Amino acid sequence: MKVRHPLDILLNDVGLDAIKAKVVRPLKGLRVAPYYGCQIVRPYSTFDDQRCPTSMDRLLETCGAKAVYYPVKTRCCGGSQKGTLPEIGLDLIKNLIQVAHANGAEAVATVCPLCQFNLEVFQEEAVRNAHTLESIPVLYFTQLMGLALGVPAGKLGLQRSFVPLDAVLAFKEVAHV
Repeated sequence: MKVRHPLDILLNDVGLDAIKAKVVRPLKGLRVAPYYGCQIVRPYSTFDDQRCPTSMDRLLETCGAKAVYYPVKTRCCGGSQKGTLPEIGLDLIKNLIQVAHANGAEAVATVCPLCQFNLEVFQEEAVRNAHTLESIPVLYFTQLMGLALGVPAGKLGLQRSFVPLDAVLAFKEVAHV
């Protein structure tokens, strides 16, 4: 049995044209840093480029968002280091958040639940000494896609976010329902 990531299936089986046809609330103007993490295209790249993946970028843009330049999109979030070497894990998280801010992102989209957890739950601790950084929402890519497809925010579990989603929910046409 071949195990595939949902991103692979959405792009290569469903297709961007079919997804675009279903978008009812485009994420117009929302600037998102597409964060792939260090595992999705490694050790073998089956559906995207190992060093510079673009599949999530294209999906987010199909949903109306602007995928910002994010040169650290395949760096480690400190997944396993956060538990065993907390300071190293926090430094990795801090770097990812700083680069997202530096490139104008209003949110970070992930393809990995552990990356989402690390970047969201430990964000405040990671950037505590970087007084110039504000918190930034971190969502799983399907949550942003769901918003664009008209799924109410409450059904996507957005009310469970640790970081306020004002930048995501208050912009343009996304409803708070």
